[in-house]
Amino acid sequence: MKDEVDDKILNFGLVNLVLEAALVSIPEPEFAVSLLVTVRQFPGTLPVQQNILNILEQTFSQHPVTLDTKARMCLEKGGKMADRIRQCCTLYTNSLEEKPSQELFHLAFSTLNELPLTAPSCFRLIMSEVLKLLKFGQKNELLDVEEYGFWLRLIKVEGNEDELKSLTEDALRRFPGEVDFWLLKLGLDLRTGGDEYKNSLQAARAAVKVETKEKLWTGFITLMNKTGRAEDAYIQLQDAAVQENCGELRVLLLERTREKGVEACRGIYSRFTNLPPFKEEFFNTMLEIELEQPKVIKKNVREVYSSVCTHYGTTSVQCWLDWIQWEEKTGSALEISTIVCRAEATLPPNLRNKFTTLREMQSI
Repeated sequence: MKDEVDDKILNFGLVNLVLEAALVSIPEPEFAVSLLVTVRQFPGTLPVQQNILNILEQTFSQHPVTLDTKARMCLEKGGKMADRIRQCCTLYTNSLEEKPSQELFHLAFSTLNELPLTAPSCFRLIMSEVLKLLKFGQKNELLDVEEYGFWLRLIKVEGNEDELKSLTEDALRRFPGEVDFWLLKLGLDLRTGGDEYKNSLQAARAAVKVETKEKLWTGFITLMNKTGRAEDAYIQLQDAAVQENCGELRVLLLERTREKGVEACRGIYSRFTNLPPFKEEFFNTMLEIELEQPKVIKKNVREVYSSVCTHYGTTSVQCWLDWIQWEEKTGSALEISTIVCRAEATLPPNLRNKFTTLREMQSI
């Protein structure tokens, strides 16, 4: 009887029973693979590993996680690395052709993308297989943003403009809100030297989200500067800042106007200072511009501080303290009592007490 128990322990009978019970309780292929990864850390556990693989094969034979696990295990067999890579890719390809799956496609791309680090001597073979996979993914509309981006970065621009343009347009068809793809399209348009970029810019402005418009315009201006068309870019930005209800564009426009001088900045500030949506960074930028002048016009600085407190003074104690501190240092002490009264009248009770405490600490 004792020998019988010992045999079961040596042959991992109890371990297999526990694992099988666990997989009945959690019938997920991801859980089975996590068990397999854990078991493989211990030497002499081949019977247990094979048992888990059998369960995967029997229960989740066509699941992407199972197919990915089998493909990855091809890379760990004996023989030449190149042969193992081909076997791995063949398994992925056959499975995808039989049943296209975004999940399996992404897993396959991830595996191949990691291979150059572990098999640098097979780099050419790996990249060839990656390109085959990407073309399959494009044909079956399985590519995501990361995979399109990877493919686009592989293509050398010089001499391959048409291929790059075609792939970029396909990426934008699938992901019209992706700023990086629009910037690539704009860069290709600008290489022609004409005004084709204007149509692309118009389409990009309509497609991207409000929160990414600053990124679009910053990238576009950089592209235009490189081609010697900085003034054209500024005019386009100025028009967009007027047409679009986007505070970030106003901040960017004010920043880009700095090189045109303080009067031009004042014109931009005056134009947008009372138009929502308001961005605190817009006012802070104007404050910086006014304060960095050789001769600071205190009236202008005071007006900007006043606008900041008008828009943010009900929720921010700091804007009032900053204004008071400036008046104490370089402004007029006579203004401080008026600012304090205005702050106390504007702030809600909980912030009013905080303002009073911080004001007293500031005065020490």
